[in-house]
Amino acid sequence: MLIKGVAYRKMFLSFLTVFAIPLCAIFLFYYVSFSITEKQAETSNTNFIQTIRSTCDREIQYYRNVLVQLSMDENIKDTIGRDIQSKGMQSVIFNLPSSLFEAQASISVLGNDCKDIFIYYPEAGKIFSWKAQGSLRYDVYIETYCTSDKTIAKEIKDYLTSYPTKKVHTTTLNMLGGDMALITYSRAHSNTQNEVILGLWLDMDALDKRVTSVDWEKGYAWMILNSAGSVIKGTSQTYAVGETVPLDHILNDPGYFCYTANSPLIDWTYIMMMPKNIVQNSANQLRIFFTISIILCLGIAVIIIRKVTLSNYTPLNNLVRAFASDNESDFNPNDEFRFIDQKIRNLLEDKSSMEDGIQKRDASLTRLNLASILVSPPESLSNGSPLQDYLLQLSDEQVLVLNIKIRSDCVQDTNEDLPIEMKKFVIENVFLEKIGSIIPCMITELEGKQVLVLHGEAIGHKCGQIESAISELQQFISEHFSFQSIVAAGGIHHGVSGVHSSYLEAREAEEFIYLLDENYINYDEIKDRTSRSYTYSLQAEERISTAVRNNNKQLASVLINKVIEDSWGQKQMSPRTLRYLIIDIYCTLLKSADEKGWIERIYALKPNISSSTPISEAKVSEVAVAIA
Repeated sequence: MLIKGVAYRKMFLSFLTVFAIPLCAIFLFYYVSFSITEKQAETSNTNFIQTIRSTCDREIQYYRNVLVQLSMDENIKDTIGRDIQSKGMQSVIFNLPSSLFEAQASISVLGNDCKDIFIYYPEAGKIFSWKAQGSLRYDVYIETYCTSDKTIAKEIKDYLTSYPTKKVHTTTLNMLGGDMALITYSRAHSNTQNEVILGLWLDMDALDKRVTSVDWEKGYAWMILNSAGSVIKGTSQTYAVGETVPLDHILNDPGYFCYTANSPLIDWTYIMMMPKNIVQNSANQLRIFFTISIILCLGIAVIIIRKVTLSNYTPLNNLVRAFASDNESDFNPNDEFRFIDQKIRNLLEDKSSMEDGIQKRDASLTRLNLASILVSPPESLSNGSPLQDYLLQLSDEQVLVLNIKIRSDCVQDTNEDLPIEMKKFVIENVFLEKIGSIIPCMITELEGKQVLVLHGEAIGHKCGQIESAISELQQFISEHFSFQSIVAAGGIHHGVSGVHSSYLEAREAEEFIYLLDENYINYDEIKDRTSRSYTYSLQAEERISTAVRNNNKQLASVLINKVIEDSWGQKQMSPRTLRYLIIDIYCTLLKSADEKGWIERIYALKPNISSSTPISEAKVSEVAVAIA
């Protein structure tokens, strides 16, 4: 089940789904790694080309400063604007080599990157050179110390003879196959031109060594182009020194990434060339490392996930086993979570049904026990009784019993469409809610009527409020449910035994409701409103009571009939007074039967008694007969 369980597979796959993100990251990184590496290489190579430019420009600036300082030499200043071939200039000319020697000595401190320093006088056609240690004709100097190529020699001469002297210039000339570069500086008198040109041949091999002393990565190349597009120096195997190549052609080379930097001092353009396969290889290495790392992480994660999933699935599997029956289909559900959910729902429903059943049983048992207390008070409180706590509470409180029933003699006000049980339900809930908000109470059903038991410490102070609530509830039921209810209240008593006494008084008061034609009767009230205007002596009442207590129904019937005949025979008794007499005799029966525990054997009276009622029908012998 651990292998085939749906929940197990879902949990396992849900964990694996999380790793879809790093898997997608692998493919995304695969495609963006090249551009990322290219951008990183661009940043690095931009710094490299700036380093090359700084190195070269620093050298050029240094040699320019040397030429400027040389032009300020007193011997050279004395030759400006003067004829150097005159006799007066011999001593000055004699000191010029020493000035060149001093300049060369200062340059050698940096590594002797200078091959020669010279002073050229265009008008005299002579060059004073440090290397020649004296003066030479221009053509002899070029052929001896520079180049034997006549074309290059002519270009150098044209360049020097046409060199402008209106301003201070620093320029270069690549005429010597990339080995040397010419750096010149002109110095002229304010009224003359082309008086003096100072020049310096820079050793490009030495500059190359200085630049390449940086730890370049294998495959990198660099070049220097002048303004004419000629390659002055470089390490590129594709473009030779002296070759003229358009800059756009180099930048668009498909095999290289090219980065450029222009010199602010001279007409040089520095170019850094990085093969594209280097970026590709770096990107591939990153891809391989990243992919292997992710795969290893995924493998470890799968192992951990499986263990975690199994540990999380074990309790679920145990629950399934606990809930599963002997049926094989229950033991292997299609979805363990839904299976457990349904089982728990069923369990909760069963529990709820059981609790509802227990509550209903307790409620029914409570109502039954309360009814038994109303009929006959308990001799003692039994342990475990559902009403034990309630009865203990009543032992220190006052009690009052209300008998509530449907009024059956008002047919015009009765809702015949509403079942009798529904009417009882309305009475029970309406009275229990309203009266319960005033004083604690319990309700039960007895002899077809609802009996409400009120209890509290000071019921007497709330009688007015209770009677007002009863009147309001009777009106509410009449208006909304179209039937009448009657309420008979017993007297206020104390303790558990007072429940029974108040109930008996409520039953006595209930008999006067139809007689007095009222919907509410209080027992204390009828004791004041009724008086005996008939012959029913205490002796006769005691004799009837004794016959009932002795279970002699024949004697009780005879005694009752004799009292009725004597009173009726006087022809002075009205039907209303006769009704009083019958109720009085009925109350005697209730009290006597209650003493023997036979109160349930006393039947209810029939209220239909008028002036034309025959005495045989008015007799209450049927009440005595009920005493079996």
